[in-house]
Amino acid sequence: MQTLPLRCGSSLMSKSLKRLACGFGLLTIFGLSGLTTTAQAQVIAPSPTTTLSNSQLSSYAQAVLAIEPIRLKYYRQAQKMFSGQVPRNSCLAEPKNLASPRLDNLCSQYFNESTQILKKYDLTPEEFNNITQQIHANPGLYQRVQYEMMRLQKK
Repeated sequence: MQTLPLRCGSSLMSKSLKRLACGFGLLTIFGLSGLTTTAQAQVIAPSPTTTLSNSQLSSYAQAVLAIEPIRLKYYRQAQKMFSGQVPRNSCLAEPKNLASPRLDNLCSQYFNESTQILKKYDLTPEEFNNITQQIHANPGLYQRVQYEMMRLQKK
């Protein structure tokens, strides 16, 4: 699994994007092969020349909206395990969290479900991560995503 550290307090991120990105302490970029919960802490460099089509933007917004309830479900389960305080980067512990195999199982389920959502919206983990990085760096793109999310929620 790959991860991208983000400042969770960034004023650029909306509540939905912030929750998604900072749910377990950092944005998870869902692994490509085998979907393990082992963190490799790789950062994918943003592609500054990439332009986002309306279709890609819509797919991204739909994926964010679909992943958020899944993230909340698993985050709440993790909170119960830790009496309300989920340790930062819980799903990214290296080596695996031997003290809490139940947490490892939750993380694995979350990553698997999230990956399926990305597939549903024709996004690869790299595309999702790249778009997230672009949004973080580009206020105009951030606004486009926000408008698209609002439009989708009104449907």
